Amino acid sequence: MVAITPYRFRLRGLYGSEGVMGERVRKFCDVKVKRGRKTESCGQDVPNDVATPLQVGTTRYEMDLCQEHQDEMREVLAPFTSIAHTARQRVGTQVRKAIQGTDGKSFTAQDVRAWLRDERGYDVPDTGRLTKAWITEFERAH
Repeated sequence: MVAITPYRFRLRGLYGSEGVMGERVRKFCDVKVKRGRKTESCGQDVPNDVATPLQVGTTRYEMDLCQEHQDEMREVLAPFTSIAHTARQRVGTQVRKAIQGTDGKSFTAQDVRAWLRDERGYDVPDTGRLTKAWITEFERAH
């Protein structure tokens, strides 16, 4: 039987993977295991204190699993992963989309940002939406 102190879980719950003063807190397996009449967390160490990722559709999950439960999960998923192929692009990354101008020319948001900074001297953020006025101004100049 594995003894789990509530203090360990309290630290992890409050501070994530970082403990008090930036000290690394060890992660423990969260899988519920039936022991006699009781159901409790497995409590074994998570290898390298790294959560196990799982992605279904566009939703990404992370689980704290010990090596035994990681192997069990891989075994359960084996029939599906054996027929699957790896994705070329990670889900969640953005592809630069071309903006279609009114005259048929296409350009990217980075083109507009560079022009606004270099030619107009505007302080434009690196990310986020561009205003319609900025895009219109860029189109008129080009």
